[in-house]
Amino acid sequence: MTTSVLSVSARDTGCLTDISRALDSATPGDTVAVRPGVYREAPLFRRDVVLVAEDGPGTVTIEVPTGGAILAAGGEILIQDIAIRGGDERMPLFQVAAGRVRLEACTIDATAPAAIHVRGGAVAMRGGAISNTGGAGIVHEAGAGEYTGVRVHDIAKYAILASGRSAPVFRECTLTGIAEAALLAVGASAPRLESCRIDEVGQYAVVAQQAARPYLDGTTVLGGEVGLLASDEAAPVLERCEILDTRVHAVVTMAQSAPALSDTLIIRARGHGLDCRGTSRPKLTNCEVRDCGAAGVVVNDAAAPHLTRGAVAACADAGVFLTGRSEARLDGVEVRDVPIGVAIEQEAAPQLHSLSIEGVRYGLHATGGAGRFSDGQVTGARAAGAKLADSAATVLSNSRLTGCRLGVEVAGTARPTLSSVAVEDSGGPGVVTGGPSAVTLSRSRISGSRGPGIRAGAGSSVTATDCEIVGNQGPGVVVETDAPVRLRGGVVRGNGGVAVDAPSPTAAVELSDVDTGHNGRPISLPVPGSGRPDAPAAGGAPGSVPAPTGGAGPGVAPPGNPSGTRAPRPAPSGVGPPGPTVPADGGPGPGAGAPGDGLPSAGAPSAGTPGGGGAGGGGEADGPVAALLRELDGLVGLAGVKHEVATLVGLNQIAKRRREAGLHVPPMSRHLVFAGPPGTGKTTVARIFARILATLGVLSSGQLVEVSRSDLVAEHVGGTAVKTTARFEEALGGVLFIDEAYTLSTGGGSGGHDFGREAIDTLVKLMEDHRDEVVVVVAGYTPNMRTFLAANPGLESRFARTIQFDSYSDDELAEIVERLCRAHHYALEYETRQALVRHFGEMARNETFGNARVARQVFEDMLGRQAYRLSSTPQASDLELARLLPEDLGEQAAGPSAPAGVAQAVQDLLGRLNSMVGLDAVKREVTDVIDLIASTEARTRAGLPTPTISRHLVFAGPPGTGKTSVARLYGQLLSAMGVLRTGQLVEVSRADLVGEYVGHTAVKTTDVFNRARGGVLFIDEAYALTGQGNDFGREAIDTLVKLMEDHRDDIVVIAAGYTGDMRRFLANNAGLASRFSRQIPFESYTASELVSILQTLARDGGFEFSNDSIPLLSEHFDSLARDETFGNGRYARQLLERTITKQANRLRGAAAPTIEEMRQLYAADVRAALAA
Repeated sequence: MTTSVLSVSARDTGCLTDISRALDSATPGDTVAVRPGVYREAPLFRRDVVLVAEDGPGTVTIEVPTGGAILAAGGEILIQDIAIRGGDERMPLFQVAAGRVRLEACTIDATAPAAIHVRGGAVAMRGGAISNTGGAGIVHEAGAGEYTGVRVHDIAKYAILASGRSAPVFRECTLTGIAEAALLAVGASAPRLESCRIDEVGQYAVVAQQAARPYLDGTTVLGGEVGLLASDEAAPVLERCEILDTRVHAVVTMAQSAPALSDTLIIRARGHGLDCRGTSRPKLTNCEVRDCGAAGVVVNDAAAPHLTRGAVAACADAGVFLTGRSEARLDGVEVRDVPIGVAIEQEAAPQLHSLSIEGVRYGLHATGGAGRFSDGQVTGARAAGAKLADSAATVLSNSRLTGCRLGVEVAGTARPTLSSVAVEDSGGPGVVTGGPSAVTLSRSRISGSRGPGIRAGAGSSVTATDCEIVGNQGPGVVVETDAPVRLRGGVVRGNGGVAVDAPSPTAAVELSDVDTGHNGRPISLPVPGSGRPDAPAAGGAPGSVPAPTGGAGPGVAPPGNPSGTRAPRPAPSGVGPPGPTVPADGGPGPGAGAPGDGLPSAGAPSAGTPGGGGAGGGGEADGPVAALLRELDGLVGLAGVKHEVATLVGLNQIAKRRREAGLHVPPMSRHLVFAGPPGTGKTTVARIFARILATLGVLSSGQLVEVSRSDLVAEHVGGTAVKTTARFEEALGGVLFIDEAYTLSTGGGSGGHDFGREAIDTLVKLMEDHRDEVVVVVAGYTPNMRTFLAANPGLESRFARTIQFDSYSDDELAEIVERLCRAHHYALEYETRQALVRHFGEMARNETFGNARVARQVFEDMLGRQAYRLSSTPQASDLELARLLPEDLGEQAAGPSAPAGVAQAVQDLLGRLNSMVGLDAVKREVTDVIDLIASTEARTRAGLPTPTISRHLVFAGPPGTGKTSVARLYGQLLSAMGVLRTGQLVEVSRADLVGEYVGHTAVKTTDVFNRARGGVLFIDEAYALTGQGNDFGREAIDTLVKLMEDHRDDIVVIAAGYTGDMRRFLANNAGLASRFSRQIPFESYTASELVSILQTLARDGGFEFSNDSIPLLSEHFDSLARDETFGNGRYARQLLERTITKQANRLRGAAAPTIEEMRQLYAADVRAALAA
């Protein structure tokens, strides 16, 4: 096949004058050689072709005009040495739909949503550069892509956006000067970056969301707020990468993400190196985290990271900080040169295996939680090898603590277990205990301490079984407590002082089969009978002191070789061991249950015993039920919910007492509907309610099984019943909590078999079959839950009670943030709390508002801003580190906007209003209203009296005259002035307000009204609410009037419709006319205005009316009758659609229409459209 070379030049004779014409003329395989110049056009590639700059790079520029884009629609395409620039804010600059495109040494400089958009075909780009001040750099949603040595720079949004199942590859590329994210991977995409560099990023370097699987190999990330952010179910992979100098955290994992990092360096993050949240499960293998401004690794919520080998070093805070309900696993990790090696708080339960910790103040510091530290080593801790305090229940096994100031320090109510632990060469005591703590040691060795081997401080108890306490410079054991100290088996030998020194006459020391020979002095125990009347003498026999044994008891581990015997699993928090020791005051012993754990406290009267108040002590003021109700009452807000739950508890208690008295107990449905927006504590309340019912004996176990549609519904016939039954049976004895239950009745859509309804039918039958074995709680948005209950005739009767969860108030949201601050040891200044209330007050509220989730997000954002604020103050005091200031809420929330900024925003919005076609009277009226409101606000700020002004409006006139657009601008204007919180527009009609039965309308109208609060409620064709007789529309009007009065400063209502009908609407209710005191007339457009509208609509769609068609359009519009039913702008849009259709009919016979032919709408097309 012969190929040709076509020359293009804007100046030279004998050449084609534009590239598009050359591409149309080219046959497959031809070369289009372009001579120097700027070519203002948007080429279309449809066949095999080579497009090349004849004189090399920098000589040819394709400038794409507004409204245009370059499109590759097929063929093998090579573009070489060409510069491309320009674009349109509504479409990507270079679009690849099909074919294979190769770009060699090209530059793309866009002002468009994307510089390159690949939705099919393939792209290969080598060398060159891409920039875009209007949006993203490269967007891949399908097709293939390979980019080598490309520089992506100065991007307004994302350098790379991968979606769908796309998997573009980037090798040796540089991504720099990116405003938002360098790589955003969503959907099931799997972009690949090899040997790339990312720097100068405004926010995130790499973001992986949904089910994305990005892969980075040998890539360096420098700067940005966060190096890697993984959320949803994303699973990014990083190998041999570097994440350096991030301004906040280096790696953040959220939700159910599961990133995998190997051989990766994380260095100099100003915040944390790794921040794990949600239920994320990151895996780090042989990675190094060092020189971070806060903790190296932070694990919160229920996250479960797994770190294998590698190191955490030289961080300003803890090396590893574990809190929440996290379950971290660390294997073979080195932690060095940090204040605290590993910190454990709240309910964290880590598995710490083979850790090496050195250069620290504390090796292990636990103030809560449990977990296990095994086969590890702590060397040279300046304060303590391990400090276990408060409620810690940590297990230390097969580990060595060497050369620490204190080996193990136990305080508070901690209940640690030490099994086969070697504590060597401590600067003070080997093990020191205090407070009401209780430590259990077995098969452990304490040697070489400069003080005593064990110092049992006041209030603490110690049990040591088969332990070696040898070669310490002080006594073997010093007993300063009246609580029991038990030494069973083992050796206490070769110590500088006495074997056991218990100077207090009230000490309760028990020695059994212990070798206490060869110590500095004989044993010193209290005189028998001189202590407490109820204190047992040593050995447990009244009045006797056992003689020290001469040899080691059975089972003692050899010196220096602690046994690997596994320690027994510690008891769950709040549940004491059997037979707790009773102290002298007769109070609850160490095993006493914590209030609110759903179980009787140890030592308290059990169910059925005198004083027990029945099962669970539910009738007592201090019983478990009362404790659980106090826990519920401690939640922020939810007053109505608390009352409802307390009522249900009372009903169940009375039913129980009637049953015990032999009286008839009427049947009572225990299943509940929790209705309300998200983040209002529905799951938390359900969990407490389940524990209450278990305590009352109504349920056997009280566990909560939380499910959603995906847990119940299968994708094939018969599978749904199986899945639903399995989860239901899992909940037997407890509570089945179905979140977003309404999706079971709506998830199937209108076509095909809806398996959600099968799940509902199965649930109804199971609830009947197991009516006394389970409680089902369904939760979701209020209106959706009514639809759900109507989906099956049996549902409504089984869910007889609905508990309404209302959104939190601004003050309650601020209190939630305040509690989060207290929980994490931060302090809110008074001004900060006030700014928080203002901040929440300015947020848009609708039924999807996240409430407490939003509060947590605000809290986390504040911590990020505080970290950034203090990053420039390395010597900040502890007080400054704990304080959150108003500026940590962000510039907008910290205080009122600058007056100049407000004035400019108002002028910009008024400019948009004035740029609309026609509507001169409307513009004057709206401007007058805005000026009046601004004047009133100014008088109020100055303390002057102000008249009462109604901001509600009536928009009267024919359809299609821009009423909705003007309403939206009006809301934005009031928001910019600070009169409305958000200014969003909620557009409704009669169907959205009027219900189908008595009482339904008020509920629907209230829901819609609340959704619009803070903004504008726009009621189109409002006159339709005025019906006859008992029409429910009147109920909607009455409800609206009351709500407008109750929330007069929080919303603007605009009622729209035909002029005559709106007059009748206002006369329908006495309160309406006074609330809608201003009516703005919308006149029909003139002929010239309609022509202008039509031309604008055409240009927006990529069309242009020819000059000869304009008089024809003007004449047609002039001939139309302008009554109230005339469609105005809508009619113009319909005419445009008909004209475009007629143009398509005309072009159908054309072999290959040009771009210009596809854009032009001629007079013939208009005539055909008018005749249709």
